[in-house]
Amino acid sequence: DTGYTLEALTQEFGVEVGHLVDGVTKLDKVALGTAAEGETIRKMIIAMARDPRVLVIKVADRLHNMRTMRFLPPEK
Repeated sequence: DTGYTLEALTQEFGVEVGHLVDGVTKLDKVALGTAAEGETIRKMIIAMARDPRVLVIKVADRLHNMRTMRFLPPEK
């Protein structure tokens, strides 16, 4: 959630990192829920087929979020 563009990130960190960030970003945009479950799985498979590290990064990000959740105010 930043104004930093994918193009700027790719220029600064390289094409490989740009692809990983793009894949994780696309997984972030996947809607969860029973109606979207098939589409969610399809997008995850596509992301993994391109580079399995995308899913590893996403899982690590979710784990970090869960571990640090206790430091957030209750309304968050």
